[in-house]
Amino acid sequence: MKLGLHKRSNKKLTMGEVLEINPDSLTTVPPQTLEDLPWHFLRKLMALSGTARNTDLVPKDKEDEDEEVDINDEGFFLRGMDYGGSVNPLDVLCAVLFCSDSFLHQEIFLKMSMCQFALPLILPPPKRIFMLWALRDIVRKWRPHCLVEKRGFREESLVRTSMATISVVRMGRSSFSKSKLLNEVLSSPQQHHDFFVHRDMECGSAPREISDGLVEISWYFRVESFLMKLGLHDRSSKKLTMGEVLEINPDILTTVPPQTLEDLPWHFLRKLMALSGTARNTDLVPKDNEDEEVDINDEDFFLRGMDYGGSVNPLDVLCAVLFCSDSFLHQEIFLKMSMCQFALPLILPPPKRIFMLWALRDIVRKWRPHCLVEKRGFREESLVRTSMPTISVVRMGRSSFSKSKLLNEVLSSTQQHHDFFVHRDMECGSAPREISDGLVEISWYFPGGREKSDLFPEPVAFTNLRGDIESYWPQFRFLTVVSSAVFIIAENMSDKQCDMLATLQGSASKYYLILNVDGEKSKETLRFLNKLAPLLSLTKSQILVKEKNKNTAEFVKKFRSTIRNIVNSPQKVVSIEVMAKVSQELGIPTDEERQTCQIGILHANEITEEIKDVVVYKKKMLKLQGDLWKNLTKVEKEWCRMKWQDDTSAEDYKSQLRQKLIDLRYQQNQCDLTNGITTFINGMQHLHSKEKHYFLKRLKFNLDSVARANLSKLREEYKELYQNSGNDPGQLVQLDELISASSLGIEHFMRELGQFYEAEYMMAKEDKTIERHRQFVHLPGIAADLMLEGFPMELIDGDASNIPLQWITDVLTALHSKVGGKSRMKVLTVLGVQSTGKSTLLNTMFGLQFAVSSGRCTRGAFMSLLRVSENFQQELSCDFILVIDTEGLKAPKLATLEDSYEHDNELATLVIGLSDITLVNLAMENTTEMKDILQIVVHAFLRMEETGHKPNCQFVHQNVSDVLAHDQNMRDRKLLLEQLNEMTRAAAKMEKQCREVSFSDVMEYNLEKHTWYIPGLWHGVPPMALVNMGYSESVSDLKRSLFEFMKTSSQNRHSKDILQFLERVRSLWNAVKHENFIFSFRNSLKANAYSQLSVKNSEWKWNFQKEMHLYVVKAETTIQNQSLGDIDSDALDKLRLETDQKLFNGQQKILQCIQSYFESDRQYLHLIEKYRENLIRNAEGLRKQLENNFNNKYQQAVLIRKGQHKIDSLQATYAKTMQGKVNKLLEECKREKCQLTSLNLEEEFEKMWKESLLELPPSNFRHRDVYTDVQLQLRKDLQVHGSLANQLLQKLPGFAARSKNPFVVKESYLEKSFIRTAKDLLFINYKQPIEEKVKSLIRTCEELKCHGESQHKRRLSDENVLQWRLGIEIVDDLLSSQQSLQYGSRSFFQFTVQRTLLEEEKFDDYVNYINTYETFVKSWIQTRLLDHYRQREGLAILERRILSTAMKKAIEVLERCENQPQTLAEFLEHFCQEMGKELVISKDRLVLILFNNTANAASFSAEIQACIPTVVEDILLERSKMSTNKILADIPFKPRDEIFKHVFGCGKQCPFCKVP
Repeated sequence: MKLGLHKRSNKKLTMGEVLEINPDSLTTVPPQTLEDLPWHFLRKLMALSGTARNTDLVPKDKEDEDEEVDINDEGFFLRGMDYGGSVNPLDVLCAVLFCSDSFLHQEIFLKMSMCQFALPLILPPPKRIFMLWALRDIVRKWRPHCLVEKRGFREESLVRTSMATISVVRMGRSSFSKSKLLNEVLSSPQQHHDFFVHRDMECGSAPREISDGLVEISWYFRVESFLMKLGLHDRSSKKLTMGEVLEINPDILTTVPPQTLEDLPWHFLRKLMALSGTARNTDLVPKDNEDEEVDINDEDFFLRGMDYGGSVNPLDVLCAVLFCSDSFLHQEIFLKMSMCQFALPLILPPPKRIFMLWALRDIVRKWRPHCLVEKRGFREESLVRTSMPTISVVRMGRSSFSKSKLLNEVLSSTQQHHDFFVHRDMECGSAPREISDGLVEISWYFPGGREKSDLFPEPVAFTNLRGDIESYWPQFRFLTVVSSAVFIIAENMSDKQCDMLATLQGSASKYYLILNVDGEKSKETLRFLNKLAPLLSLTKSQILVKEKNKNTAEFVKKFRSTIRNIVNSPQKVVSIEVMAKVSQELGIPTDEERQTCQIGILHANEITEEIKDVVVYKKKMLKLQGDLWKNLTKVEKEWCRMKWQDDTSAEDYKSQLRQKLIDLRYQQNQCDLTNGITTFINGMQHLHSKEKHYFLKRLKFNLDSVARANLSKLREEYKELYQNSGNDPGQLVQLDELISASSLGIEHFMRELGQFYEAEYMMAKEDKTIERHRQFVHLPGIAADLMLEGFPMELIDGDASNIPLQWITDVLTALHSKVGGKSRMKVLTVLGVQSTGKSTLLNTMFGLQFAVSSGRCTRGAFMSLLRVSENFQQELSCDFILVIDTEGLKAPKLATLEDSYEHDNELATLVIGLSDITLVNLAMENTTEMKDILQIVVHAFLRMEETGHKPNCQFVHQNVSDVLAHDQNMRDRKLLLEQLNEMTRAAAKMEKQCREVSFSDVMEYNLEKHTWYIPGLWHGVPPMALVNMGYSESVSDLKRSLFEFMKTSSQNRHSKDILQFLERVRSLWNAVKHENFIFSFRNSLKANAYSQLSVKNSEWKWNFQKEMHLYVVKAETTIQNQSLGDIDSDALDKLRLETDQKLFNGQQKILQCIQSYFESDRQYLHLIEKYRENLIRNAEGLRKQLENNFNNKYQQAVLIRKGQHKIDSLQATYAKTMQGKVNKLLEECKREKCQLTSLNLEEEFEKMWKESLLELPPSNFRHRDVYTDVQLQLRKDLQVHGSLANQLLQKLPGFAARSKNPFVVKESYLEKSFIRTAKDLLFINYKQPIEEKVKSLIRTCEELKCHGESQHKRRLSDENVLQWRLGIEIVDDLLSSQQSLQYGSRSFFQFTVQRTLLEEEKFDDYVNYINTYETFVKSWIQTRLLDHYRQREGLAILERRILSTAMKKAIEVLERCENQPQTLAEFLEHFCQEMGKELVISKDRLVLILFNNTANAASFSAEIQACIPTVVEDILLERSKMSTNKILADIPFKPRDEIFKHVFGCGKQCPFCKVP
């Protein structure tokens, strides 16, 4: 009743009640009342807790703590004891047993047995029952001393095991504890354990109330005691898993060797996962006891000292670990041991005695047999499926000769010795074996195709049985069946042994005897040999004698020669799979016989049985990730980049792309589930956790095997086709594509699930009605479970270069939920060139399982999750470590693609952006291969700097074995940092960041601490090479350094949880898809060098254009000054030839500038060498463009001159006619002597004007046929395009029909302001203004003198020169001013425009910029021109410079002409010829100057020179009154338009940001 069990006397406690999930299962509060004790005991016992027998009570918090008490009260202390009271553990145990049913009894006894608690044999009164049923479920294994020599063992149910029983009882009272005594007897010296409850243990002193009369029983066994000695006794049922071994805990930071026996298993596993050759070292190092005072006179002092150096045999530790590990950890242990060239367990020793087929399945080896040396071929196969001869070496009886050491000598080359097998002379090998006798080990030799140095021409397997064959006959019988030859080592032979060997008569294997006999017993041994020879078909060559006085090396040579003869002769060859079948027939089970394993294998085989050809299978069965997925990727990226928009509007184009996305997803969603995918989903969904693990592991093994077979076949075809002299390049390309597509793994099936999920998700999003019918909604949860269990998950699809974002989001969200929101992560990534050992580095460092086999180089990026132990989470500030393995950069397959750099840059930017720590993996000391990638990443991070993300960068140089590498490469590291700093500054400059930036501002990097030099992975020549010890140690140091960095930086760096990580994935992937990241260049330095070249090229082009524009202005002036007769085709052709020569010279000057630029000592010119040809072609294009423009200008100038001549002729004719009429009118007035009034004069003038107009010849404009003119112009323009263009023009419809209708000009093309002005002029009162103007003109004419006429002429000419040249000078001035950088290249110009938009923040400007980009840019340039010349000083300087230049030349001409004797007419003619290219001088106006002018040439020249300064000042004064806008509008050469052409580019705009 006190324990609350009084109601359970009839209604017994059951297993169901104990295992029921209730709130108490979540509490960790210790028992507070007596009623809590039974349930506390049961919960702790079911959890195999060693504290289950602790019955201490913890009092509840008292509310009356402040209550006043009387300490004199005699009951005070008794009451105080109740609060901390307890019950004797045996009473609680008996009470629970009294109130439990028989099935719960069995479970209690089983758990107590596993915890090594003494078990009740007879219950105390009143029950007093012998607990036979409760004991029946307990099975134990042990090795009695009678079997030590035979290394045998026993495994039986406890209730049926006969054994000696020692009983200890007490008579009367005793102060001596018999239970404590028994505990001391049963405990080992290294580890004490309380088997029995005694008075000195916790709660043992509480008085017993119902347990007196209880009979307890405990046992001592050998195997269990050894496991207990190693601290593995609780792992017999709860096996060690990969998750526990890979868990990140504080022990990874320590380098302290094992100090206790319990440290040995974990030391072995940690070292093995790091591929350390010292993993089998089981030496113990004593804890420091330097400060302990000891008595050296104590006779036990030295004996105690010897205990500290104790060790355990390495094979015992290995077997203990295998006994206590699950099958998946077995595979990883075997894989690592194989890489270290350690012999592997083939059959575990008793009591397990299991053939380790499953554990060996993951091992793949490559070799080159001698039969393929000439073809340079090789073989690559799984070990379990490779048939080869097997050589077995066993021992009969005792022997001083070590067979393991002999095998090591045989397998080792002369240059390098290695201990494949543990032997007595190696470190810790002499420790006595306790549980490993009966172990069968196996190792292999694989040739490398080097006939002189290979030990054997073909692969050979070597097996080694630990112990005497007499004690382990089943193992020996197995070896006799599977071996090609069995070597039996014996020293002495007895009759019993002879008879035992005689039973082997008729065996298919050959038997060889290795005798190491004393001379005294040689005769007896000879007698036995003579008896066995006919039975076993022994010949003299099959008996090898190891003479003690003979050199061991000679015996090894003889032994190896014997084995070589066996291998070269026809012999039995078997694979490990065949061996497994033999073991089953002989009663030795395999580790694949478990039901869970068989179910997983069955599902995996169901999938792979359908695969014959990998490429065909992927196309038929994995449809969603083929062309559909790749097309989806293209559409998604096009959605972001809009490269092929053309003339389609942005919204329409985006709508089209979205529809394509939906259509492609619809096609995916309509695909039926294939048989393979259905089986895969069923396996993932319905199998239990263990079955699922077996399923995935076996599927991986099968897929790798099929892929290897396909790949090997394709490689052979490729090799034969390539060696064929008449090979077809197309076939080679096709085969190459097939080889690239021949990889097939679990990631392809998971990728298919992801595509099914994404397609269904989008369809559900588009059509809400099918949401409830979704069938793949559970898949993310399954994938999240796999991640938690250590399986890598694909982050970036390497085949399509895309992230299935919704799939990844939902998988990681499900993962976040499964860990209860405790998902803080540190992200570690590796980046490097292909095949530099990135995956191997991560696998070695963390024990991961990234693919590293041949033909399975990582594609894309994979992420794997590592759990951080609870006691380390606070130090690291995270719950998990997410490790991301990436595809190798600069892959040869991608090197030929135009955008391969873009692929590398995208991948590098993405993974570094996601990481907290990035390992940059480099081959040896060379950093060149990664510098350009890092430069792109830095450029990207400068653009994303506002995010505040600053990853740590660690440079890992592999294959550097020099011990002085770190010191010797100091200068190289410093140079690398300088280059990275320079690159960062260049990138910052391109991003228009004014501040000084270094590489460490973008990525955290310490020159000394974050650079690592790691030796090569292999020591020796594969396939028999060992893992380099230096590699393992260096990787371990790197790992410790990384976690030390995480610890020290945890205060400054806040870890992100999964949801925050997902947000970063989304934003980074979105940025990578949208942002250019200057991917069109390999690196920032190259981009910067190209930018400088562009600025220079723009300068060269403008100088060329400026020179030509000035030349054309002069040519046009010359045309305007020539008479109509001088303007003929020959003159025009001559002008064109001169122009062509000028253009050619200008082009050559640009080419010389380009050549000089590339031959200069500027840095990084080699990076942009390929753009030289582009510049040369651009110069040619510019010359042709100018040539066409100038020819058009010449034609226009000639047409203008002819039109001007026609106008001048008409004016002269009309003037002469009018002059005659006026003279006639005046003569009539004089003759009639009449005085006309103003009114009469006006009437007469009107009459005369009308008559004169009627007499003038008509000069109507010619009627133009617009349609015909257009057709003629088209024909003329298309002449250069050949006959096809002419044919198309002839077929062009519409001209004939349209020509029947009048050509109507649309109102939008009419300048209505001019019409309004003309109308106003026609209908105003114009007579008075005209009359005033005429009077003013008369007064002017009366005052006009010759020099005045000349001055007027000069002024008109000077203004004409100024107008033509001012536009060119304005452009030149702007491009050479401080603003020149803004117009130096198109990119700088766009940056300036957009920065102005941001600074001014005017919404209307944004609207104009987006909708009417060209108009906006022209307006923007015009505004900048007005701002630049707003004060007029700048324009005045340019105007004065132009006028001064022209006047200076005029004065020079005048001075030359005035010294020559000539008339004024000759003087003016000579002057016009000299200044014909500078000034447009009208010949008609010269007549006015010569009219009645009697001045001589010298005085006329002097007067002109005197008035020139005045004319210049007058012009400048008058123009100073004009606005800048007016001046810019009037000049023919528009600076705005010229600058616009200089910086505009193609005019295409980004549909999102509207950047051109």
